[in-house]
Amino acid sequence: MSGSYDFEEQERIAELKAWWEDNRWYVIGAIIAALAAFAIFRGWQFWSARAETTASTETAIIGSRTAVFCVSSKIMMTARSGARVTPAIIPPMPRSA
Repeated sequence: MSGSYDFEEQERIAELKAWWEDNRWYVIGAIIAALAAFAIFRGWQFWSARAETTASTETAIIGSRTAVFCVSSKIMMTARSGARVTPAIIPPMPRSA
């Protein structure tokens, strides 16, 4: 292999090999750090999107529970006053996605 290169090219190859021997762990460490940073960033994006979806779902559930509580309170107040409870008093329930 070294027979097909001239003297200058052999020197450059030797310098490159020496540089690699001195710096290979730094290069490998930098590659691993870049991959870890990318994985952490993508994980944060996934977690953030999932937390946003969960929060909106929980808000819809809490909102529907509040509506049920308000409706049941209205029915109870109407029943206590002796008035007749009709379906017109009960508002439609919100649908969650």
